[in-house]
Amino acid sequence: MGIIRTELYNIQQNITAQAFRYLSHPGRVKIVMMLLINDRLTLGQIQEEIGLSQAATSSLVKQLKDAGLIKSIQLETSVFYSLVR
Repeated sequence: MGIIRTELYNIQQNITAQAFRYLSHPGRVKIVMMLLINDRLTLGQIQEEIGLSQAATSSLVKQLKDAGLIKSIQLETSVFYSLVR
């Protein structure tokens, strides 16, 4: 794969392409799909459904959060994740 000349595309096209790059892992796709169905989930709930280790699940969630696709919300002692809308 070559270098992408982002200056040839508008901002929306570049942002959309970046989002698709973050969604190129089936685990991240599954997390996004889970959050489309459920307003918010804890890391434990995501891990239970996705079937990966806590560390692997946490890494996938962090990548989605760093990409700006999901956000975290602290409610009392629990951290919930939801889609950025």
